[in-house]
Amino acid sequence: MKIYYYIIILSIISVGCQTIDLPKERYNQYDLSTIKVYIRNDTLFCSLKNSLDCPLRFYISTSDSTINKSLHSIYPITFHSKKDTLIMIQVNSNSSGKVETFWGACMGDLDRKIDYNKIDLPFCKGKSYKIVQGYNGKHSHHTDYSRYAIDFGLQTNDTICAADDGFVVGVIKDYTIGGNDKRFEEFANYITLYHPHSGLYTQYAHLKNNGSFVKVGDTVKQGQAIGLAGMTGFTSIAHLHFNVLIPCPPKDGFKSTPIEFIEHYNGNSLRINDIVKK
Repeated sequence: MKIYYYIIILSIISVGCQTIDLPKERYNQYDLSTIKVYIRNDTLFCSLKNSLDCPLRFYISTSDSTINKSLHSIYPITFHSKKDTLIMIQVNSNSSGKVETFWGACMGDLDRKIDYNKIDLPFCKGKSYKIVQGYNGKHSHHTDYSRYAIDFGLQTNDTICAADDGFVVGVIKDYTIGGNDKRFEEFANYITLYHPHSGLYTQYAHLKNNGSFVKVGDTVKQGQAIGLAGMTGFTSIAHLHFNVLIPCPPKDGFKSTPIEFIEHYNGNSLRINDIVKK
């Protein structure tokens, strides 16, 4: 009996010490290498060539608390889509020489009115799928960012379609793995679309490696095939995580919003194991 006792203990220790190999590379859904933020004398210069088909807003801070007070009064700094913009801001500072700057970018214009409209189910016509997780799901739909997301039971290599006309403003396609551990949350492949007629954004997550058919800058039509489902990121099963988003103040930049579908489904009424058909 003593031998078996030690075997059990060693087994528990071994499981407890398992390490998870997270991806070493980090990918961004769009390129922001063209932004430049610098301070010269008492003026902060912020220049950006916004190549996206959607607005971008910035929250800039510096290592100088006096300058930050000036910046906070004008947040956010919004850059319109497809425009080169130079913004000059008078700041009060006793700093001499270079001041280190920090910035974060979010999609969307907070002053843009959202015109809600019904959208298409995000998969091919004639297909039907089970709801894996709905609004306020306990597993992962319990933050402002994901509260009204819907998980459809697409299998790996099933086709994902655009829910509405719009532009591709974000793509991540190079991750290869996923897992049922929250640390995988930032390593999902996904596509972000902007729908300028409504102001809504739609996001399609957990795509397979290289599973995007589109790239940033593409125009898409409602019902167009845009990618293939998979199981990258925080998941233990293949599915499509579908989220409709609207801009909100930081830190997330977006919050999830309820939606209705053209096919007469209301997101509020969908429950786990319900079957939806397009």
